Amino acid sequence: VLSFSVRTRQWTRYECAGTSPSPRMNHAACRVLGSMYVFGGNSNDDSLNHLWEYALDARTWMQMVSAWGSAPSPHEGHSLIPIGNQLVVFGGYDDASGYDDKTNSFTTALHCFDLQWQRWSEVAVGGEHPCARTFHAAILCGGGVLIF
Repeated sequence: VLSFSVRTRQWTRYECAGTSPSPRMNHAACRVLGSMYVFGGNSNDDSLNHLWEYALDARTWMQMVSAWGSAPSPHEGHSLIPIGNQLVVFGGYDDASGYDDKTNSFTTALHCFDLQWQRWSEVAVGGEHPCARTFHAAILCGGGVLIF
């Protein structure tokens, strides 16, 4: 874990306790209160669907395990948006069938991890769905989520 100080304009590497997630790319991260959460990505050509918590003050990693519900299939290039006490995973490259350009697909699926109850759920949505996308940006805005 690296931290950049806006004041000093320097990077600092933190020593971390606990088992760390594998190095990865194409993952998503967000902050909720005193923790950073990291979901999915790709490590050594394997897509991932693990959720990790990094406690900022304690500088420790912990893999989050769902008490109920199943984690989304492995994802890359998705977004991870904090909404209250929940983490929302949207879109990305859904690698449900292994790494093969003919079977991988972009998705519009919306999954939610409830931090209090430690459970995953797929969110049923209505209205006009956005087109499937990957490597997009998403922000929380006015009680909703904006994507581009």
